[in-house]
Amino acid sequence: MGLGLSSACTLEPEGDWQFASLGSNVDEEVGESADESDSDSTTDSESTSESDSTSTSSDSSSESDSTSSSDSSSESDSSESDSSSESDSSESDSSSESDSSSSDSSSEDTSTSTDSSGDGDGCDGIPSPGGMGPCPPECDSCNNNRCQIECLMGGGCNGQSLVCPPGWPCDVNCDGSGACQGVSVTCADGDCSVSCGNGGSCNDGTVVCGTGQCAVSCTGGGSCNNLDVTCGPDTCSVMCGGTDSYNPQLLDCGSSCDCSTAGC
Repeated sequence: MGLGLSSACTLEPEGDWQFASLGSNVDEEVGESADESDSDSTTDSESTSESDSTSTSSDSSSESDSTSSSDSSSESDSSESDSSSESDSSESDSSSESDSSSSDSSSEDTSTSTDSSGDGDGCDGIPSPGGMGPCPPECDSCNNNRCQIECLMGGGCNGQSLVCPPGWPCDVNCDGSGACQGVSVTCADGDCSVSCGNGGSCNDGTVVCGTGQCAVSCTGGGSCNNLDVTCGPDTCSVMCGGTDSYNPQLLDCGSSCDCSTAGC
């Protein structure tokens, strides 16, 4: 009996040790599990941190790319705008210079065309062209494509209205004494001349010049007294060669580019 109790007492410590050992093992496993959980949590945290970092980096890169693209686009637009502005300015300057050059050239051409005679008066000095076709009925004859109206005999054309034909240069000859007193001479678009060669040949008459050159000659003494001359736009002149041949001088220069009375 004594041996049986001793054996039972001996077993109790061994059972307690086993229980303690089992508890220790459980604690170790729980500790390892906790460590693994902490490790997993740390890993997750690091992964999350890396993900956030990657996201931040991506956002930063995206913002940087967007900013760079925007700046580049702005610079490109600004450069294109500046280039377009410079191009427009260059074209405007070129157009202004071209317009100015054209205007200057036009002014020079106008000056040349209206002052080819070199006398500075604006008349070209070019005779009108000769008449074409048969001699007109207004003319007594035609010479070198010029109409000739003859009043050579005394009183031959007194008080008449003499009209030069259009398209023809015209010469009215009043060389006889009193040949054209009170006469009215109307020139057309060609050059026109009126010759008063003897005393009183053109007294109290009128001469209306046309668009061509117009010349009245008063070569006889008192040949053009009270003769009224109205000029056209071209050269207009009255030439005197005798005593008191054009007195008073009734010359209306009007729009003539060169109006004169020589020797009167």
